[in-house]
Amino acid sequence: AAINTMKFRKEHKFNELGDIRHKIPDHFNLDSNQHTNQHMEALTKYISAYHRSNTAIMHTLPDNDRGIVTYIIGNQGNMDKVLETMTKEEILLAYSYNNEITYQILDEITRRTGRLTKVLKVIDLADMSLRAMNQKYLKLDAEANKQLEDFYPQLLGSALVVNPPGWLDALWKVLRPLFPKRFVEKLNLITPTKNKDDLKYFLKFVSKNNIPERYGGNAKAWPPPAMTEIMNTGN
Repeated sequence: AAINTMKFRKEHKFNELGDIRHKIPDHFNLDSNQHTNQHMEALTKYISAYHRSNTAIMHTLPDNDRGIVTYIIGNQGNMDKVLETMTKEEILLAYSYNNEITYQILDEITRRTGRLTKVLKVIDLADMSLRAMNQKYLKLDAEANKQLEDFYPQLLGSALVVNPPGWLDALWKVLRPLFPKRFVEKLNLITPTKNKDDLKYFLKFVSKNNIPERYGGNAKAWPPPAMTEIMNTGN
């Protein structure tokens, strides 16, 4: 695995990038990054295609000494447009660059605190229709993540599917074998506003004061602060 990772990093020239932590997408300013390489160009293209609104995918760092929380609001994403405008190779480039940015941020926190730091993904499927779930996109997404999992094995701490609709069980039975084993093992379906015990899945990664009220926490702000805003202010 180590040798393959070295080959992957050399092929993508990631060791030559320097510090790219500030390149993490800003949901308040989706066009803020300039195209400095093919990976950044692919990530910018993906963001433009996928986002129906600025809240489709949001990266934030609610606790400075803990990990990134990424909120994915299902009904704000446009899977169809990604497939219409991007190739499989471009999607992989976008995902790999996003992973590298995330890795650099988490690595800095891990080295500074001495604690292994990971990402919490919150996938909110409230008001999400089955028609909007493009299975071809989901298969490509699963395939890309499976290709990248061995190169970034420690990124994901947990994935929480919040407000899962009734139709999800049947779809998940079809898609489950396609996703990386590490992802499947860390996936939980929760409804924290109805079941207060579900809040425990958040609390492993973020304090209650920084969990949005819509997910059973105390934070009133929504959307949450962007990563770039937090990193620039040091808050």
